Amino acid sequence: MVFATALEETFKCTKMAESEEEDVLVQRVVKDINNAFKRNPNIDEIGLILCPEARYNRSPIVLVENKLGVESWCVKFLLPYVHNKLLLYRQRKQWLDREALVDITCTLLLLNSDFTTAWNVRKELLQCGALNPERDLYLGKLALTKFPKSPETWIHR
Repeated sequence: MVFATALEETFKCTKMAESEEEDVLVQRVVKDINNAFKRNPNIDEIGLILCPEARYNRSPIVLVENKLGVESWCVKFLLPYVHNKLLLYRQRKQWLDREALVDITCTLLLLNSDFTTAWNVRKELLQCGALNPERDLYLGKLALTKFPKSPETWIHR
């Protein structure tokens, strides 16, 4: 019985460590996406780079000329993370500053432009002056390069 309990504790600690590592990875990727927009404000297309696993110890965000690519292996970590962050904020279980909200909604909408809650948070940020309307329209334009039939993006515009 003691051995089983110790084994369960070891498993929990391992899972927590993996979860913490994933959180650090995802936070870094969100930061890399936003840094790419700061380095090149003329990005005109986004896309997914098919890559089933990380091959190198480098960022999964690729910026070539005015094209932004996200390696597909990181989406399975990135999408649930930003989705959960936004939902926790909306349920008032976690506070996020305005800049973090802009970053999280941007990342989320580049991965899934049909997420109505993210567009609604951006509307609130626009109304309070925390988000530039031109930057918001620019994000909608980029989202439409990947998801041209996204009704939520068209409605938001």
